[in-house]
Amino acid sequence: MHRHQIHAARTVPRALLRSRAGVLLDLPFAPTSMPWAATLWPDLHAPGGWCRVPWTAAPHRGWVLPADLALGDVVEFGGMSPIVDQRWWGLVEAYEPDASLTVLGPMLAADDAYALAQELLQQGSPGPLHLGGQQQGRCHHR
Repeated sequence: MHRHQIHAARTVPRALLRSRAGVLLDLPFAPTSMPWAATLWPDLHAPGGWCRVPWTAAPHRGWVLPADLALGDVVEFGGMSPIVDQRWWGLVEAYEPDASLTVLGPMLAADDAYALAQELLQQGSPGPLHLGGQQQGRCHHR
């Protein structure tokens, strides 16, 4: 389900993605093949200036939501095939256990998602999302 939110005089799409038991079931688009999901954050020492932690694929379908996922985190969804490299950047707006993950996006680039996240975080300080029991990932540079 897609809705829109207005931030700083601009309209930002909102995607409501289903989740169940700490597993994200949907992506905000239909990838061509080899889909992935990841959390990103700026890192001046990383190639391209971004650090990435890919989300673990769930045993049957979807991705395990990271235990340290927080409101305002930049997320990337993608799919890759020999001829197409799809990427979708956004930021975490809300998480309702056993219901949904709400993300704002797509943005043109991770930088745009990060800038909007910083703007929203300055307006109020949301706490971390509590997803329980999952392990934190390591930084993977792309």
